[in-house]
Amino acid sequence: MTNTITITVEARQLGGFNPDTSFYPVCQTAHLFASIAGTATLTDRVLRQLVAAGDVPGATVEYQLNIQHPTTIFGEAK
Repeated sequence: MTNTITITVEARQLGGFNPDTSFYPVCQTAHLFASIAGTATLTDRVLRQLVAAGDVPGATVEYQLNIQHPTTIFGEAK
């Protein structure tokens, strides 16, 4: 039996010198993984590793990734 754990993060595109997307934790599970990593955000590398962990033969946990995008109203992200 496989249990599914959903990780919810918010994708934010940073401007300036860092055009990369940052993934901010939204749910408690995402906050836990960021805390374990010692960071305020989760990188795409870490998120890919979490999702891939469920693909390991014999794994009893499958991680599902839910990415939210900020809403823009009149040019400002909310």
